[in-house]
Amino acid sequence: MATVTKPKPAKFTDTTSGAKHGSPFPPTTAQDYWTPIMGRMHFGREAFRITAYRKDRPTLNLDSLVDALGWERQGAGPRTGSLTFYRPLGSDQADQVGQSDQIGIDVSLTGPKGPWFQLMRLAVDSPQEAIVAGTTYLTLRTINISQLTLSKASWLFTPDHAHPKGWTAGQITEYACRRFDAPIGRIAPSSTPLAAIKDPHASAYDVILKAWQQERIQTGRRFVVDDDQGSLTVSEIALPRYMLPLGPALAEAVLNSFVASNYCNAVVVHGHVAKTGTTKSGKPRKGTNALQVTVVNDAGVARYGYVQRNITAPSNVTTAAGLSDFGMKYLANYATPKPTVEFTHPGIPWVDVGDAIMLAIPQIGFLNLVYVQAVTHAVAAGQYTMDVTVGYKDPWLEDQSSKVVSARIRGLKNQKGSHYLVVSARPRTPKAVKHH
Repeated sequence: MATVTKPKPAKFTDTTSGAKHGSPFPPTTAQDYWTPIMGRMHFGREAFRITAYRKDRPTLNLDSLVDALGWERQGAGPRTGSLTFYRPLGSDQADQVGQSDQIGIDVSLTGPKGPWFQLMRLAVDSPQEAIVAGTTYLTLRTINISQLTLSKASWLFTPDHAHPKGWTAGQITEYACRRFDAPIGRIAPSSTPLAAIKDPHASAYDVILKAWQQERIQTGRRFVVDDDQGSLTVSEIALPRYMLPLGPALAEAVLNSFVASNYCNAVVVHGHVAKTGTTKSGKPRKGTNALQVTVVNDAGVARYGYVQRNITAPSNVTTAAGLSDFGMKYLANYATPKPTVEFTHPGIPWVDVGDAIMLAIPQIGFLNLVYVQAVTHAVAAGQYTMDVTVGYKDPWLEDQSSKVVSARIRGLKNQKGSHYLVVSARPRTPKAVKHH
């Protein structure tokens, strides 16, 4: 059982970029689902309704045939899922559900009598039929992102007459979607001209991600590209409207004190700087020279050893100071150990990446405000669980400028927002190797 803070109903407008969850698609009674108004929730009463929306064929209800259902989200990546169902008795058709059909998932929190809320709609990808077992396995993808991923083309986004200072991430997103006729939803505001993006053979989705990654580096804002409402949306990760307390119902929890998959404490920044001086005729030199700058976090090297990565600065960074600043911003993100907690818990349908959770593990005196980094939901007969990975770091904190990078890489206890954590439960650095 968990207690949920009673939030006000969410308001969604075209000018709001911070809301991570929007109204479901198509419109249903689920308008207030993402911010449920309730006091206490009893786990295990959930019921799911699965519907196949088939192209040029009648809609098919799969409720009585479903064997297993799951969906997951890893970081800012798109949502994926899977569905296994039995072939109807007496049916020998191997195409009950085909490629590009859509699976609608509805949920009731109080049992099969409802009320029902639309949770998401995903596209079918690569259906597989097990003839002897009589089962069909479906891989589920986001409806439009999966299509944009398959759409390869040549791309060139440089300053032109319509974009004299360069393209913004929002303009690139709209162009890529319209080029391949993908519905466009709410797009987060972006006004920063980006460095040139050129790729002779890339998917539309790859280009969109590159654009928002550049926006992220230049502005420090974080974004999620999603498609759970039937159109492609880009939302800025923002402070959740409510916090979910969890703990008593945990099935298992694993604490990882150091996550090293992306860790580094030194970077070699490759780029080009504008030529200086004049020619023999006295005219300013044109063009650029290749240059590389190495940026090192000495405290991280002393604590964990030298771990180096090579990165390339955007083409609009054309000075040695700019390359150094780019490297320091990179280290601000990757030179800090990122402890995580992985736990298994009775399923809660609305838990998604970026949500805030007050996690209590009394066996080890752990009580922290944490943030969902990845989540996997698994539904089977009489069972619904979720495996969640959470981190201590606020996912919506702005990246700091190079002037305060040293404060960002000292440790979690010095980060903005850490006053929400219980002091005794914060990760601590041993005094002998304390970061400075």
